[in-house]
Amino acid sequence: MNCPSCNSSLVKKDECGIELDVCLSGCGGIWFDASELEKLDETHENISANTLFAGRNQNSVIVDRSKIRSCPNCSSIKLERVCHFKDNDLEIDSCPSCHGVWLDPGELNMLREENEHRDTREQTSREFFKQAQGSSKVKAVLQLLFK
Repeated sequence: MNCPSCNSSLVKKDECGIELDVCLSGCGGIWFDASELEKLDETHENISANTLFAGRNQNSVIVDRSKIRSCPNCSSIKLERVCHFKDNDLEIDSCPSCHGVWLDPGELNMLREENEHRDTREQTSREFFKQAQGSSKVKAVLQLLFK
């Protein structure tokens, strides 16, 4: 299987029982088969630093993010670029046929950090509303807002 970004050979790496295909000798991108990404996309989920930061020292390999890429599994199918987080312009390449996902170097770490921030924001909001439920001022404001 070849890297959709730089065409180097992908190396199989086991991460917590998940077999990933990593571009170790090229750009450092990672291929996730269908449903694998959701098992490693949060910071509390274990993944080795070698995989998380693969290609970090590969300065000679330049990734053209505008290039249309072919799925490494379904070579005749083009990957679709999906904007995952609008705040930080994280675009993920996904195969419409096998539902695999390609992440360029650094995107897995960006995704994990964004998920951590999202979880923290959601937890903070839940705690605020839980504490605010007994407050008469908050009730009054909510009544005004939802009249």
